[in-house]
Amino acid sequence: MASKSVSSTGRSAATGRFVRMAKKTKSSSVGTHTQYGTLSDIVTAVRSDSMESSAFLDKIVRDGISMKIAREKLPLIESMVSHDVFPRKTWEHARKSKRSTLTPANSERFIRVLRITEKANEAFGENTGRDWLETPMHVFDNRPPIEMLTTESGARAVELYLGRVMHGFNA
Repeated sequence: MASKSVSSTGRSAATGRFVRMAKKTKSSSVGTHTQYGTLSDIVTAVRSDSMESSAFLDKIVRDGISMKIAREKLPLIESMVSHDVFPRKTWEHARKSKRSTLTPANSERFIRVLRITEKANEAFGENTGRDWLETPMHVFDNRPPIEMLTTESGARAVELYLGRVMHGFNA
């Protein structure tokens, strides 16, 4: 595990990072909205188990993931749509909407799938993780793990499975 630098206040350098990432911006066509850092910032938060990163992700979900960030993960979105994790009509509507963010419910889905995708990549490798997510498995009633991600309880089952794989247990 990588060590974290600690400031004179005793807080790690990464602790306040997520608090500083959000900034207010103005747009004449959309009004005032919260603009977050890059997709990389979100992926970093998804990979972290810290309270600060969870609070950061909660804020992003409540405000809605920007469509710009969602489009950066288009292959992931397309996979979500093809497995009914993200309804096709909802994605088409979001793409055409003047709204610059996904709804909180759809942002939650996006973060959930991104979190599990990162865990699958960690367990199986960058190229194999996504393939694994789309492969039907007996343990999930012959459904691909990505289809389990429509609910938080299904995502938890996939997460537990991946945890067993990463710790060397026969999953």
